[in-house]
Amino acid sequence: MIFPTYLKTTRSFKQSTVNKSIQRLRKMLKFALSEEMLDRDPFILYKPKPYRKEIIYLDAEELELMTNHVFEQKRLQKVKDCFVFCCYTGKFFVFGC
Repeated sequence: MIFPTYLKTTRSFKQSTVNKSIQRLRKMLKFALSEEMLDRDPFILYKPKPYRKEIIYLDAEELELMTNHVFEQKRLQKVKDCFVFCCYTGKFFVFGC
């Protein structure tokens, strides 16, 4: 395929961005196929390369530093409090703590 190669070389995209770009393009192509604007799917044999990103976790010392840090702005303090709460409880809240 030429498009993924273009994205990697010319645009310097990482594999995860290439996969997401092709996923978005395929959505439009499927619509074009359903409206009979295209005869066939040009990505029919394309399989995206798997991509695993290494997850780096905070260690206990870093979490302790974050817990004890006090931000000057109330908004940042609230974000920090929510983050620390999520770290200790494993719960994730989108809107507020």
